[in-house]
Order: sequence, then structure tokens, then C-alpha cells
Amino acid sequence: MTISNSNNNLALLVSRIEQLEAQQEIWKKNTIWLKRCFDQLKQEFDRLAELSQVESTQEKISYLSEQVAQLQQRLDEDSDVILASKEENHLVEVTESINVEEDGEVNLVEVVSAEEFWERYENGERNFIGINLTGADLTEDSPSDVNLSRANLTQAKLSGTNWSNEKLRGANLTQADLNNINLSSANLKEAILDDAFLCQAELKSADLYKASLKGANLTETNLHSANLDEANLSEADLSQANLGESKLVRANLSNANLNKAKLIKANLKGANLEGANLQQALYTTETIFPANFNPIEANACLISPETSLQEADLSDINLVDFDLAGANLEGANLNSANLDGVDLNQANLRRANLSNACLEGANLIQADFSNANLSEATFSGSRGGNPADLIGANFSGANLSGVNLAYVDLTATDLSQANLQRVEFSSETNLNGANLSQTNLIKAFLSGANLSGANLTEVNLCGAYLEETDLSNANLTSADLRGADLTDANLKNACLANANLAGAILDGANLAGAMMPDGTIHE
Repeated sequence: MTISNSNNNLALLVSRIEQLEAQQEIWKKNTIWLKRCFDQLKQEFDRLAELSQVESTQEKISYLSEQVAQLQQRLDEDSDVILASKEENHLVEVTESINVEEDGEVNLVEVVSAEEFWERYENGERNFIGINLTGADLTEDSPSDVNLSRANLTQAKLSGTNWSNEKLRGANLTQADLNNINLSSANLKEAILDDAFLCQAELKSADLYKASLKGANLTETNLHSANLDEANLSEADLSQANLGESKLVRANLSNANLNKAKLIKANLKGANLEGANLQQALYTTETIFPANFNPIEANACLISPETSLQEADLSDINLVDFDLAGANLEGANLNSANLDGVDLNQANLRRANLSNACLEGANLIQADFSNANLSEATFSGSRGGNPADLIGANFSGANLSGVNLAYVDLTATDLSQANLQRVEFSSETNLNGANLSQTNLIKAFLSGANLSGANLTEVNLCGAYLEETDLSNANLTSADLRGADLTDANLKNACLANANLAGAILDGANLAGAMMPDGTIHE
């Protein structure tokens, strides 16, 4: 045998061993699930009235217990390639689901296909306790008022379906595809969801008491108000998940990923957070952590007035209606953040990145946005909300290109040296007393806007739309108004000293008392 052949055979052997180890892990999980079923069945059988039924069911319990014991013994022994197929067949025999009928009779049920399940459902059946739907694709429809307690749904596909309020207590959902599923208010007590896929799933108010979600993928999942007391979430991915007001008392979160997770008002009393990643996780003063756990040392972010979140990465965060008045967010990344209705009164947002952020209805009075990036941000209420309040805010040197400022109150706002290219204003935009000196307003839409008394010295208004704009008493010294449309604009008592009006349209403009570029006063 050549060295090359030996290496190939060795590689095949290693690959086979890895496959066997993976199979063993699944077998062990199914064994744990079976034992749970047997414990629950024994409790039910103890309450049976008929002695004959008790004797019959006890015999079947004994038989099944022997099978589980034999399986456990085999799993504890060293596996080899020769016995692999035999053990796999034996596992299939033992892990058949157990169905408990209303009269207490126990039947072994083989794997039920998705087609058979839906047929039985259409025929009015709703009690599917203990059914075996291993690997079934159930994405065809969403059931209603079914009981799948202790059902085996290992590796089943339920993504995108609606199972809200359904009964899944003790169900085995190991490695199931539950992405985008709606399980809000579902009963998942003691369910097994190890290594399950639950990305962007809806689990609001779900009951997951003592459920096992070890290694589950719960990224961006909504677990608001969910009951996760004593649940096993070790090694689970909960990044960007919403755990607001959830119950996590004595939950196991060891080595879990809680990066950017929302822990607003969550209760983690007695939880195991050893090795957990809470980088940029959000919490409030009402969040309860385990004793001796310091969220600041874990780099979690406290969301409260006057908090310090300098340089924090808060991109895509949802902080609707939060109170961050006086907070220090200098240099923070808030790209695409949802800040609708947030209170940032007198907050420090210098150099912050707020590109594409939503700030409708936000309180931004006297907030400092100097040198911040606000390109394509939304302030105006274009999505149906109220416009942001920007009175007295500081936007000096900020990038506001492409921003819609229609209906926004910018009274006394400092916009000096800001980039206002492609900014859209409206007749409702109030810029009374605003400082716009040295700003870039090339082709800006300012038609009908109120700029009376505004400081527009050295502003670039080339090609800007200023029809019917109120510029009375405005200071336009050295302003560049080439090609600007000032039709019917009010320039009464405005200062246009050294301004460049080449190509500007002044049809119908009111220039009474205005100082013209040559220093003369217009009559």
C-alpha cells in the first residue's frame, strides 16, 4: 500500500469518526428527551384508575426503560465503524414517539409524514401529544389550537409559520428550523430546542420555563416578556435579541452571546453569566443582574439620562422613546439607529455617526451635533410621526446632506459650516435666527422657508430654490447666490453686501431697504 493510499484511508477514517461523534451527540439528546417522557408517563400512569391498564402500561414502560438503558450503555462504549449502522437502526427503533391516549393506553408511533399530519389536522384532529414528526417540513401552513406536547420535532422545518399560543410543552425541537416563526405566547415549558435555528423569531410572552436552548441561534429574536426562568441558554447566540422585561431567573447563560442584546428591565437574578458576551448589550437601572455582576465591566451600555456612551457601537439600535437627556454619545456609531421620540435634550453627539438614523419626534433641543455625520437622516415626520424639535441645536460642521428638514423647527439653530447639499426644506421649516454662515446649500430646496434674521454670511446658495422665501433682515454678506431662484422672495432690509447674484432670478422679489452687493440701499 502506497503512502498516498494510506493517507486517503486515514482521512476517510477520520471523517467517518467525526460523523459517528455527531450522531452520538444526537442520540444522547434523544435519550435525554425519552427519559423525560418516561418520567412524565410514570406520573400519569400512577393516577390511572384501572389496575389492568396500570399493569399493561407498566410492562411497556419497563420494556422501553430497558431499551433506553441498553442504548445508554452502547453510547458509553467506544464506537467503531462496524457497529455504527446497527446502533443507528437500534436508535430509530427506540426513539419512536410515545402517544398517550385519553384512556391512558400507550402506543408506539412511527414517524409521521407532514402530509399525514396535515390530513389528520384537516379532518379535525387537534390532539397530537407525543407525535413523531422528525424531519417533517411543516412550512405549508400554520395550525391553530393544536396540542403537540412531548412531540418529537427534531430537525423539523417550521420557518415562517405561525404557532402562536400553541401547546409544545416538553417537545423535542433539537436542530429544528424555526427562523422567522411566530411562537408568541406559546407553551414551551421544558421543551428541548438545542442547536435550533430561531433567527428573527417572534417569542414575545412565550413560556420557556426550564426549556433547553443550548447552542440555539436566537439572533434578532423577540423574547420580550418571555419566561426563561431556569432555562438553559448556554452557548446560545442572542446577539441583538430583545429580552426586554423577560424573566431569566436562575437561567444558564454561560458562554452565551448577548452582543447588542436588549436587557431593558429584564430579571437575571441568580443567572449564570460566566463567559457570556455582553458587549454593547443595553440595560437600564431597572435591569436586575446576578449578585456581584458588574455590567459596566462587561462593556454593557446603560441607557439612562446623562449616561456615558462615548465611541459606543449602537448601529441599527432601537431606542424609540428612550430618555437620554444630557447623555454623552460623542463619537458613537448610531448608523441606521431608530431614535424616534428619543429625548436627547442637551446631549453630546459631537462626531457621532447618525447616517440614515430616524429621529422623528425626537427632542433635540440644544443637543450638540457638531461635526457629526447625519447624511440621509430623517427628522421631518415623513413616516407619519411628529417632526423633531431642533431649537437651539448645534450642527456646526455637521454633514446633513440629503436630509429632509420639512416641517422642522430650526429656530436659533447653529448650522455654520454644515454640509446641507440636497437638503429639503418646506414653507413650514422655521430657520428664524439660525446661523447658516459658510454652509453648503447648493441646490437646496428652501422655497417658502422662514429665514428672517438668519445669518447667511458666506453661504453657498448656488442654484438654490428660494421662491417666496422669507429672508427679511437676513445677513447674506458675501453669499454665493449664482443661479438661485428668488422669485417673490422677501429680502426686505436684508444685507447682500458683496454677495454674488450673477444669474439669480429676482422676479417679484421684495428688496425694499436691502443693502445691495455694491453697498447701495435699495429703495
